Amino acid sequence: MLKLYCWGGVSEQGRSCFLLGDGNGFILLDCGVKRTFTAFKAGEYPQWDVNLLTRIDATFLSHAHEDHCGALPLLTKLGIQRPIYTHHLVVPEVTQSCSAWLQVVDSAGHKKPYEMEHILSLLLNPVGFGEKIAIKNCEIFFNPSGHVPGSAWFDIMWGTKRIIYTGDWCTSSLLFSPPEFSGHADAVVLDGAYGAAVIMQDNIYEQLLGAITATVSKGGSVLLPVPRIGRSQEILVLLNSALKVSVPIYVEAPILAGLRGFLRDPEKSGIKCPAQIVNIGYDEKIKEFHRTSEIPQKGEAIILATDAMGSSGATKELIDRLGISEKNTIIFTGFLYEGTKGEQVLKGAVDGIKARVARFIWKVHPDWKDIEDMLGKIKGDPTVIITHVAREKGDELARLLRQKGVRAIVPRVGEIIDLSSFS
Repeated sequence: MLKLYCWGGVSEQGRSCFLLGDGNGFILLDCGVKRTFTAFKAGEYPQWDVNLLTRIDATFLSHAHEDHCGALPLLTKLGIQRPIYTHHLVVPEVTQSCSAWLQVVDSAGHKKPYEMEHILSLLLNPVGFGEKIAIKNCEIFFNPSGHVPGSAWFDIMWGTKRIIYTGDWCTSSLLFSPPEFSGHADAVVLDGAYGAAVIMQDNIYEQLLGAITATVSKGGSVLLPVPRIGRSQEILVLLNSALKVSVPIYVEAPILAGLRGFLRDPEKSGIKCPAQIVNIGYDEKIKEFHRTSEIPQKGEAIILATDAMGSSGATKELIDRLGISEKNTIIFTGFLYEGTKGEQVLKGAVDGIKARVARFIWKVHPDWKDIEDMLGKIKGDPTVIITHVAREKGDELARLLRQKGVRAIVPRVGEIIDLSSFS
């Protein structure tokens, strides 16, 4: 019987990890960490069955955000050396992402879950979009998901069953073309991060640009905590093309390095606006920085810094530095895990923060309209397994889908779903 083991990333956002198998073969789909902190521990990891974990034939990684890859080195720590297939643009990002997670844990004063040797021992195998990997009775096709560079959704044929594993996907990226779903499917493991919400991305652009303009026009600076890859580059493209006020934009070096990397092979990267990226490289107002000391203490500025949660690196330093002045603004643009410095700043729980604090959700996942459109293109009567969203929002999305006659499941961590009867 073909089963899906939900080891993380269901009824929650974070630690995505799924085992798919029929007893004769098993594959792991993503293997992430959930960024939560208490006085006693840092991070929540997949709740796996180690006996089954040791039987995996391979891992398929959709992209290198920590909530999808941050637990991979635990496999090598456990002595499980199996090939990990991911897009060639994602391969170098895995080391960066897992190393960054180690630094976050270490800086918080907690015991590290693994060591650099476990990260460097990962058996990463690069794959291109359109390629197929065959594992026993299973074929997995890689397709672009539009979330970040190299992010993929997996088209899985297991015997006679077709399963779509969306990973994280987005239809409104400024950099990447939207994913294309079609054909008959028996099950869809769906990224439902925004639940039943409808997000008007053009409105978000206007709100973000308006808040930035208002701040710098009054002599203040704006801090944008962002991830190193993906949303950071999209925001930079927007600022470079649409911001009307002329102020220096300080961008942390890894963000620009990622942007330049797209240009090495735009076609394979799936970039739809290489000319805009080239323009950024020649724009004098774009200032690259490696250390926060390179950013002047006075004068208006826009600063893009990692990490997006505000718990480490340049962002943590700059929150403390810019937060003391009411002229400045700190703008978060994505999900914030409970207990991170960003989440604490947003809810006003950090002493000494006088700057304005705002959050505008930059769309990097599907909303209700995207999901409705996607399922309308898939033939058959697939069961939809909702992932990557908190229980309450997942239930709301499931209710909407059921009203349209779609079988929708919101599993809990540890649940096992029998896919054999799905058709």
